[in-house]
Amino acid sequence: MSQTVVEEVNWHSLSVEEVVARLGTDPVNGLSSEEASRRLKTYGPNELEPPKKASPIKIFLKQFANILIGILLIAIVISAFFGEWVDSLVIAVIVFFVAVVGFVQE
Repeated sequence: MSQTVVEEVNWHSLSVEEVVARLGTDPVNGLSSEEASRRLKTYGPNELEPPKKASPIKIFLKQFANILIGILLIAIVISAFFGEWVDSLVIAVIVFFVAVVGFVQE
């Protein structure tokens, strides 16, 4: 799809006559078939590009980009540092469960 730089215009602030003149069209009949074909070749179809789909790994890792999850991850490290392995494991399982649920929902 070719991208053409189009002049930035505040179309909403122009009168109907100005818009028609700038676009080179007829307000009653529209574009001729030849002109429509030419513009289609020049500018391409009037379609939006589909959004890029995120990979499953990226979606899963995005679940950890949350301040509350960050606090829980810090709590895991602190608990492990003080030898509270059971607490660390429980918090880690909860964080993993929350991440899996968030991943499935997306």
